[in-house]
Amino acid sequence: MNVGDTEYKEKSRLYTRAHTWAKITPQGYVKVGLSDYICLCKHLKGITYVWTESVGKKVRQMKPFGVVETWNFVLDIHAPISGRLERINRRVIDNPHIISQDPYGSGWIAEIKPTNLEEIKNLLNFMEYERYCSKLCLVCPKKNCTLLINLKMARRAPRI
Repeated sequence: MNVGDTEYKEKSRLYTRAHTWAKITPQGYVKVGLSDYICLCKHLKGITYVWTESVGKKVRQMKPFGVVETWNFVLDIHAPISGRLERINRRVIDNPHIISQDPYGSGWIAEIKPTNLEEIKNLLNFMEYERYCSKLCLVCPKKNCTLLINLKMARRAPRI
């Protein structure tokens, strides 16, 4: 959806239809964040508050374990996989705007110690997620949506 390093970061992750991304770390944890689709299309530029369950809490796949708030929007953060919350990114709790500035880097939200890696099969790869988002953009009331424009441009660009 973006170019350069961000595009690589996007493609190396898996996604949920609730717009959370997942990346397995070298330690075997699953790092979780919000996709740039939700940051762009749902106007999460003005994030004012982030809350998550505490470390050690069990989470279930596709069940909320936290909340992101803006001045006029509240979004549940859904777990992409079942497990136990191993680590919370304190930087986004203290500085929520980081999520919209760098959703695939320093804006990650939590790390989960998975209890069933088989659930990974339920997630979308980058291309599946991109198709899913493009369908959502068709019904988005914001017709000049930055993401919609980026998706149209990406479709015209040759694939490598």
